[in-house]
Amino acid sequence: MIQETKYFKIYNFANQLKGDTFSARQFALTDEDGVAISLVSATFLIQFRVGNANGTVIKTITTTSGMTVTDAAGGKFTISAFLCSFPVGVYYYDCQITFASGEVHTYFGGTMNVVNDTSKL
Repeated sequence: MIQETKYFKIYNFANQLKGDTFSARQFALTDEDGVAISLVSATFLIQFRVGNANGTVIKTITTTSGMTVTDAAGGKFTISAFLCSFPVGVYYYDCQITFASGEVHTYFGGTMNVVNDTSKL
């Protein structure tokens, strides 16, 4: 179970049809006062895991593969679109950011349900 805290927010993706394209998603990170979190020189690690938060990694997205920082000073980034060929099931993910200072923070995560597309059964 993923617990939401002051610094970690839950963001569950809508159901994703197996074999369809996961649409790009844009994010803007802010602190509790609404001030943008600088992503200058930050690196990202996003992993989708099957079944639970400790399950087998099905997909990894990093700063150099599958996402783009679109406004580093403004805390904005985009997860790129990708073909979702995951087996039907529940997937857990989180977004871990390593800052230039060496600090590591995971600001959000959640789940994505992959369901059958009836036209492809």
